Amino acid sequence: MKKILTSMIVLLMMASAGPLTAQTAFGIKGSFNLFNLAVKDADDDKIEMQMIPVFDAGVFAEIPVADEFFLRPELLFAQKGGKYDNIIETTTRISYLELPVNFLYKGALSGGNVLVGFGPYFALGVGGNAKSGNVSLDVKFKNDYTDADELAIYYKPFDMGANVMAGYELPAGFQVILNASLGIANIEPDFNGKKPASSTKNMGFGLALGYVF
Repeated sequence: MKKILTSMIVLLMMASAGPLTAQTAFGIKGSFNLFNLAVKDADDDKIEMQMIPVFDAGVFAEIPVADEFFLRPELLFAQKGGKYDNIIETTTRISYLELPVNFLYKGALSGGNVLVGFGPYFALGVGGNAKSGNVSLDVKFKNDYTDADELAIYYKPFDMGANVMAGYELPAGFQVILNASLGIANIEPDFNGKKPASSTKNMGFGLALGYVF
């Protein structure tokens, strides 16, 4: 997965530096999001979780592939997570370096442009924590672990899923976008080589503000 993420970044950089460079636009963006962890136990029963406010921020490119159609890769620092509120409230925040790659339709409307896109995302975990009462646990990333740290919670380092976006670009280049993200990878790691019976996936939605240079 790490090789896939690295290869996609390199290919997208090469594409943006190719013959379409004069038409390729670059921008910055930031999002306010509400995220949750979709958790199922070993009996495949859903565990009730609550959404938490998180954010992402980063840069993007819009690479033309046809009239009014673009490839939009983004490179983001993104927070995800959720809250479990039982006897003791536990809030988990996981930080990722994320690469969404959206196929974008950008059509003229009322002096600006309507934006509609969808595509996959790939993410690499870089940090996080889980707070339960007065106890704070570090998020550690392993595909398989044997000896558990009592002051840590473990997740797989790589996540992937799908996202959709819809919004509007003002004539001055400012963008307002609604987005939604649905993880398809179980981020719970193996234990002693055994697959987990339970599952945890990232999901959320938000509002993004961006600017195209």
